[in-house]
Amino acid sequence: MINVARDWFSIWMGFLSYLIAQTVNYANDPEDNAGLRCWYRLLLDRGFSDAWLSGLMGSTVNSFDAATPRAGIVMQLTEQQVARPKIKWFLAHHIPVWFVWSKREEEAVARDCKLAYLRPPNEVLQRALQCIFHSPSFPLVMLVIKRYYNLTLGNPVNDDTLKVLSLDLVPSFVVEFVTSQFLKEDELCSNDANSTSLFLKEFLKRHNTETHHSAEEAAALPSQGMVERTNPDDRIFNHWSDYFSRRDKLQKELETVQTREERQRRASYECNPLTKNTKMYTWERVNSSGGVKVYVRVHVKKSNHQNTLACYEDFET
Repeated sequence: MINVARDWFSIWMGFLSYLIAQTVNYANDPEDNAGLRCWYRLLLDRGFSDAWLSGLMGSTVNSFDAATPRAGIVMQLTEQQVARPKIKWFLAHHIPVWFVWSKREEEAVARDCKLAYLRPPNEVLQRALQCIFHSPSFPLVMLVIKRYYNLTLGNPVNDDTLKVLSLDLVPSFVVEFVTSQFLKEDELCSNDANSTSLFLKEFLKRHNTETHHSAEEAAALPSQGMVERTNPDDRIFNHWSDYFSRRDKLQKELETVQTREERQRRASYECNPLTKNTKMYTWERVNSSGGVKVYVRVHVKKSNHQNTLACYEDFET
């Protein structure tokens, strides 16, 4: 139940982030904080504490830059949904967009030149296809293409072959490239087995099982799990200066909605920062599984505050 509650909390926070993003009007001046004033004041008037809202403002819920990891969205490009934001809206918020590039998508882009930026370069498709043709499952690819050619010659083809090949989703560039590779493999083209239908059924069953297991593992994978951290709530930064740049930006935005008394109280706190009854962090440089060096804020126990400060004072001296 703990894992289920955690997952649903993540979904709720994601929806809250979406609602905050919807309050921002990108048609106006980027420096305009009307969206911030709208949602911040609305929640404040509804009884949410100023401290909680300040924490929310500084969290990833209110972050829409490229440094904030997003799972992305999978959609059908050719299907129109009135309630769904436009693709440019997702891209403006640095949310990855995934969609099938099929014959339908290619025709849709050809009809509307405004969608040309969504067309994947041919060299990208070619590299992906070359990986398939150099994989151990290449004989299976040739077997499927053999069935595809039988279909074009008027010979019957069963439903199992259609499920693997999915002829309705074959892009023209893919057909052209695969055809050229297929014609180079005379030996594989000529080797067909009587047990093709049974083989394809077994392949589909095994593929569906593996896909199901992969989906379960992906759903259980924690965010940013490629870096080991003592506290899973610690956020990762490419550089420690990114944190302070973001904090300064948020501070300027926060000042636009604070009262005079709130600004004076914050200024007094900044002039006389606490060293005991407060939270303290240090920066730790770690390596991700991909070999990238990143920075993590590590919480310091209250009993170690004085020792930590002494270490930094000695360093400055």
